[in-house]
Amino acid sequence: MGRTIPSITFRIEEKMRRWSRFAKLLNEEERKAFLELTAIVKNRRSAIDALDEADINMAILVAAVTEMKGEINVLRRTVEKEGRAENGFSRIGQGD
Repeated sequence: MGRTIPSITFRIEEKMRRWSRFAKLLNEEERKAFLELTAIVKNRRSAIDALDEADINMAILVAAVTEMKGEINVLRRTVEKEGRAENGFSRIGQGD
């Protein structure tokens, strides 16, 4: 019988085990950020699996960067909305 292909969960978990030595060398804030990124990757397993990417490192990177870009977009929209609201209120109070 041939070998079975390891599941995406197994491949991600194995990669995270390999990176655990890296994480131990980080300061507290960096380690917290690293753990947040590993959680993002674990939560994106089905998307990573759908990539059909042979290089698991690239798939993990794409999943993490996509999540961060999404957060940046949400923050940008929030800041833009707040800026419009502040500009609107400041004009009202200027004798318009």
